[in-house]
Amino acid sequence: MTDEALRSVKFNAYEPRCKACNFPGHEEHDKALLTGKISDSDYAKIVGCASPSIARHRGHISEEIAQSAKAQAILTADQLFKSIQDEAAIVRELRDEARDEGNIELALKAVDRALKCIEIYAKVRGLIRDGPQVNILINPQWIELRTLIVKALDPFPEAKVAVVGALEE
Repeated sequence: MTDEALRSVKFNAYEPRCKACNFPGHEEHDKALLTGKISDSDYAKIVGCASPSIARHRGHISEEIAQSAKAQAILTADQLFKSIQDEAAIVRELRDEARDEGNIELALKAVDRALKCIEIYAKVRGLIRDGPQVNILINPQWIELRTLIVKALDPFPEAKVAVVGALEE
């Protein structure tokens, strides 16, 4: 390959020896990789290479494709937020109609649905995290390990003081 051709190839974020860059239609796979629709190992299976090759390939993906993938992810999130907001508006209308008609039971059900919409919205926005929380400081395995480390440092008082100080931070 001539120097000019090589510069052109590298300028366009394409590596001549990269199996993924040479794979037909790799741009669509690149977008899927960047939006998390496929993993490095999935992409590697498609292309017929190892996962570390795909990790290196990430550096070859053009900025245009990367921006497009980010924009698509943002658009999808925006569409989700809009759907939640639309559903919440419908639920509020139904609640108001039920209240105006004196149907308290239906109004309460609508309020419950509205609260669920708000909860989903908050979860999507990251305001509510309902995953498990682990406090390692009270974990028995951590306490045992910490004790072993500190005891192992008994012959080294200065190191022991430094480690204990670091552990307390």
